[in-house]
Amino acid sequence: MTRTCTVCRHRQRTEIDAALAQLAPFRDIAVRFGVSPAAIGRHKAHAETAATSDSALTASERRQLIQIGELRLKRAKKQIEARAAGLLGDFESTLRTFYSPDNDEVMRRLTSEARDFVTEHDGELAQRCLELGIPEEYRPRLSLSWRSQGYALDDKLSELRKEAATRVNAMRRAALAELEERWGDIHEAILTGGLASLAANTAAASLPSAEALLPSLTFADVARDNRRFALLSGFYEATRGRLEPLALPTESAPALLGSPAAEEGGAR
Repeated sequence: MTRTCTVCRHRQRTEIDAALAQLAPFRDIAVRFGVSPAAIGRHKAHAETAATSDSALTASERRQLIQIGELRLKRAKKQIEARAAGLLGDFESTLRTFYSPDNDEVMRRLTSEARDFVTEHDGELAQRCLELGIPEEYRPRLSLSWRSQGYALDDKLSELRKEAATRVNAMRRAALAELEERWGDIHEAILTGGLASLAANTAAASLPSAEALLPSLTFADVARDNRRFALLSGFYEATRGRLEPLALPTESAPALLGSPAAEEGGAR
């Protein structure tokens, strides 16, 4: 009995065929799509057999495909640059997020209790100063303050910006290198006749996206690499998605990667 190809029946067969066209390792494809490397190998073998009826590329078709692929590579590189700048912009927005006690019921309760405590003990302090003959206008006072950003000191912001820029630049370089490597493999396969026309068209259109090559960057990702901000990283992860930041204006990210924006003193 002929064995049915599980990959042919897979709901993501198109994506699997595209990954094969990119010459991705069987193991990587198997992990990504939840099938076995052996199934990927069998599918590739019978797909290549079925493709024998597909016409070979002519010299003109090769040139055209290479031109199209190079245009797509150029566009993909621009998307990588835009994605990297966007990651820095998102990170800058995170740095400039301010929190109010009104953002959370527990924060509001704790602040109210702390305010009552300070008011009560400041009254006791006032009484003691009166007993000691210290004039009211000159006496020491107890007060409560709220810092809307626990890490908002300028030197800390600058350090975090530099770390984020370093990380994003490294990600950007790695993404561009991977694009070049993927395209190099496809280019070689087209030139050497290793792909028939249908497979070559699929391969030329299957460069990975900027989002796949540059995943999102969070405050926790950057802070985790810096001992000064390790505790902040844990707090950010614990509260992310549960606190609504104040709607305060933010500045755009720096246009040039690796060039932190000029620091400005913000509300504390």
